[in-house]
Amino acid sequence: MVKMNEEPEAYWREHAGPKWVRARHAVDHIVSPITEHLLAVADAQPGERVIDIGCGCGTTTVAFANQVGPQGHVLGVDVSDPMLEVTRDAGTDLPQLDVALADAGSHSFTPDAHLLASRFGVMFFPDPPAAFANLRTALAPGGRTAFICWQPIQRNPWISYIMRAFPEAAPSMPDPDAGPGPFSLSDPDSTRELLTTSGFNDVVVEAFETKVSLGDTAAQALEAMTEVGGFSRMLAEAESDAQRVQLNERATEFLDNEYRDGVPKLDAAVWVLRARA
Repeated sequence: MVKMNEEPEAYWREHAGPKWVRARHAVDHIVSPITEHLLAVADAQPGERVIDIGCGCGTTTVAFANQVGPQGHVLGVDVSDPMLEVTRDAGTDLPQLDVALADAGSHSFTPDAHLLASRFGVMFFPDPPAAFANLRTALAPGGRTAFICWQPIQRNPWISYIMRAFPEAAPSMPDPDAGPGPFSLSDPDSTRELLTTSGFNDVVVEAFETKVSLGDTAAQALEAMTEVGGFSRMLAEAESDAQRVQLNERATEFLDNEYRDGVPKLDAAVWVLRARA
């Protein structure tokens, strides 16, 4: 296990990790159609060895472990110990599931994986060329990848949906060239070139578009958005408890109106990155 840069390690241990642990059920609900597509594309087979990059709270790790069965092996890799603890607990009855607290961009892998997979875990490397070249070393000859990453934020209106309740708030549009972040791989051409120059073969970048919901009820949607996205940042930056109460009241009123005629279905778009060793 490598020693990680202390600043990202502290961030994922003390701030982001606990937040994503709290939000894991809501996030799994939102991205469930995307998760199902990843599992279908990855097509893990009984007896295969799988590495789940940026496995987080282990939803995909457990799914892969069930697919490969007791004769296979799945390693979930993440830099967030709070999230890995959830994965460890979920895999208690799956002896074929292991986890590693490590930076997948520099971890020393054994080159025997049949499949490298990731659900939104490959967009946060400080040095993407070096990281993807390192991931390439984990694959056995003929091994394959199935990575999911976000298309541009403009193609994902679900992310800013609740911010319609706050038209006075200036929208923040992330710059994919600004460094690690959810949209750092949103340009398909540069991402294809990144994988190719990192040593992968037969690189394919495919679009997948679907509909998602923030929750089955307005209350569930509000609970999810208080943990992730722009509304959660507004709450964190509020100057007082009274202001947070006002923000919640406005968001609640907006969502109650939106859910009046049923659960809103919102557009979501990702890239599926497939390649071979």
